[in-house]
Amino acid sequence: MLCGLHGWAETIRLMLCTMGVEFDDHRVVSSEPWPELKPQLPFGKLPLYEAAGVYLPESHAISWHLTRSSTSMRSTRSFQKR
Repeated sequence: MLCGLHGWAETIRLMLCTMGVEFDDHRVVSSEPWPELKPQLPFGKLPLYEAAGVYLPESHAISWHLTRSSTSMRSTRSFQKR
């Protein structure tokens, strides 16, 4: 689930599309449903990324995870372990 605002959530969407990953894009486009939605979220935050039962709630953590898990990114020199 990703926040409907442009910003880091949009970066995550672009990363997923570039990687060819299919994903469900649920956007909160107004603040109206937020009070009811927040307690239902595992960490009470958006954006929220879930894969294989693992939840990541922060945009930088999600971006880092996607970068580290991407085969194309792992093969580049700057992301290889030193």
